[in-house]
Amino acid sequence: ASGWGGQYMADVSTGLKIARLQPDIFEIDFMRMSDVSPKRLAKNDLTFNFWGDMSIAIQENKHPLAKTIMGVQKDCHNLRHYPEWNYYEWVLHKSRYMKQCIKAGIPMIPTIFIDKGFKGKAVLKQIQAKGWGKFLCKPAYLSFFGQGVIHGKTQDFVDNLEPFLQYERDNTKQKEFLVQPYVLKPNGNVFDEIRNF
Repeated sequence: ASGWGGQYMADVSTGLKIARLQPDIFEIDFMRMSDVSPKRLAKNDLTFNFWGDMSIAIQENKHPLAKTIMGVQKDCHNLRHYPEWNYYEWVLHKSRYMKQCIKAGIPMIPTIFIDKGFKGKAVLKQIQAKGWGKFLCKPAYLSFFGQGVIHGKTQDFVDNLEPFLQYERDNTKQKEFLVQPYVLKPNGNVFDEIRNF
């Protein structure tokens, strides 16, 4: 781990830990996203993929690689790849899993689900109707690392709608969004991501 401060990312450290605990059973095949192919995975008994997935490839504008990785995930049973596509896509689709959790009776933070594109004026009216003094909004699908987030004090957007209108223009390709009130952590700090209880 020279140069890395003795630390590894979760996917690498998990593989290293498994190899150390069971060297007689497991041989770990570390690979970069660019190494993922049906031919490579066919050599493995199991491919456990934490992070080298199609969403990261898309975010890095590597669309052919994203297509390859998605194909691997969809052929997960033949290639012994985990997670399989249906589960992975469920995790990427925040509004989908949140709605299913709510339907199952799992408490969730109050959420405005935007399903047909972001319309700044309409969203602001919904936030005001909820009485939220502060809010956070982000895309509900294929978004992470704070990508596509807008947040702040509701009154600031009432006073000047332009940031919301610019957000609307900047996010025409996204159709689904989540809007939630700021929620305080037990230490009094504000959560800065979409969370459940």
